[in-house]
Amino acid sequence: MEQINYITKEPYQGKNQANLISVADKNEYKSNEWLTFLQARDKGLMIEKGSKGVSIFKGFRTVDVKDKDGKITSESKPSGFATVFNLDQISGCDNNGDQNIDVKESDKINANTLFEGDESEADFEGVQAEIVQSDWENCPQ
Repeated sequence: MEQINYITKEPYQGKNQANLISVADKNEYKSNEWLTFLQARDKGLMIEKGSKGVSIFKGFRTVDVKDKDGKITSESKPSGFATVFNLDQISGCDNNGDQNIDVKESDKINANTLFEGDESEADFEGVQAEIVQSDWENCPQ
């Protein structure tokens, strides 16, 4: 089954697709939908404690670069990686889409996931950040 992003409904491409299919089969996930920590947080969803995400390649972006003569050229640069979680790893909603838990829980996550989509050049590799998860506002219908 084709693996897609839960928010955009776009299918993952190439090796990302193959990798997500493999992980979904290995873990017997029923869902073919994936989302990042930030996408889950923005929807008021909680990734189950101890869940392991899957690293995917985010592709390339074009940037303008000045050479030593001041001439501007376009170069293709890797956008980096993102960590995605299967929808089966999401908790906090009952069958009616209502909030069913009230938690205040600290989890350590890689700081790169906090800045996913940020165009800054900062490297947060290996940095840990503490996220306090509470006050879940809504769940998907």
